[in-house]
This record gives sequence, C-alpha cells and structure tokens, in this order.
Amino acid sequence: MSETHKSTPVPDSRAGYAARFVRWVVANPVPAVSVVGGVAFVAIRAGVALFYRQFGVVPEDVGLGYQDVLIRALPVLVFALVFVGSMYVVQELHVKRHGLVLLLIGSVGTVVLLTYGLLVRHSIDLALDRVDSGHSTRIGWFDNPLGIRAEAVQIGWIGNDEPEALERCACKLVYLGQSAGTVVLYDATNDRTLRLPAARVVLIGSAREPETHGA
Repeated sequence: MSETHKSTPVPDSRAGYAARFVRWVVANPVPAVSVVGGVAFVAIRAGVALFYRQFGVVPEDVGLGYQDVLIRALPVLVFALVFVGSMYVVQELHVKRHGLVLLLIGSVGTVVLLTYGLLVRHSIDLALDRVDSGHSTRIGWFDNPLGIRAEAVQIGWIGNDEPEALERCACKLVYLGQSAGTVVLYDATNDRTLRLPAARVVLIGSAREPETHGA
C-alpha cells in the first residue's frame, strides 16, 4: 500500500513576525505609540545634542526642552504611523500574497529610515561647518531636518562694563540660544563659546531678542 504524503505549506517566518507585530500594535496602540515616541525622542535628542556638544553646551542651555525636541520627532512618528497602518490594511484586506507585500513594506520602511538617518547626520555636519565659519544654519527640511537654529549676529552691550572678551573684538558671533537669563554665543573667530547675561545684550541681525531684555 502506498502512503500518501500531504504537503504542508511552510509559513514565511519573516512575514509571520511582521503580522504579529502589526497585531500587537493594533491591540496595544497606547504602548506602541509610547515606544515609537520614546525611541524617536531619544534618537532626535541625541542628534541635537551631538550638534551642541561641539560647542560645550547641552540642548537645555540654549532653551531646547522636552517639547522642542518632541516636535522635531514628529516626522518620524508620522512615518511610523503610516508604516504600521499600511501593514494593517494589507493584513485586514487579505491582499494576495500579503506575506510578500508585508516584507516589501518592511524593506521600504527600513530603507527610508536609514536614508533619514544619513540625511540627519549630513545635516548636522553641514550645520557644524556653517557655524564654525560664522554663518547661520540653513532652513529647510532637507538641509536641516532637525530644525537646528544658529544665527550669525552682532551684539550690542548695555552699560559701560563690557566684558573683556568683547572689547575691540571684530568677532564672527553665532547665536546658539538662551536659557535662564543667559545668552549663548559661539565666537567663530576665536573658537570659543560665550555665555552672557541676557539683560545686558542686544542682538543685532537676529529675529529673536534675549527674553529678559527690557524687562
């Protein structure tokens, strides 16, 4: 008697992982959004901190708090939602060869994230070069996806006790930001970071004035 062997289809484990991931996200939206938001926040803050670290400051020293960094992470969050949503639609509509489609979506998503990471790294290097040479950072998503702002300025000093670091100094100054009544400037001519009291400084050529000036 001949024994009949029935072929059992071998599931695509990678597609299975993707399907389980989508099901987990749909079943646990709050934890999923929290995880994605946390990862995006940490990654974006690391990029912002990498820029400011070159000048001996941290994001909080120039007025960048949690909300400011989170806003910069929004493009990543939107992409993650579109990515997961696409996988969910493919699964729920039972698209033909949905396993392969899920893998394709995952591959495209991975490429996009890697490209974004390279773009961010390039933009940080570009911003550093411009500030090192005494110029403002560029504005634009492709040139500056993290929204790093540094502005070439001149300053005026209120009072007769101008700091020695500023006396007779034809310096190229770049405004990095301010916090807790202190303006942070980078002196590109002498390669140094200056911290000056906001109440004594007038920024010339910048759209932003020290927040305590005139108080």
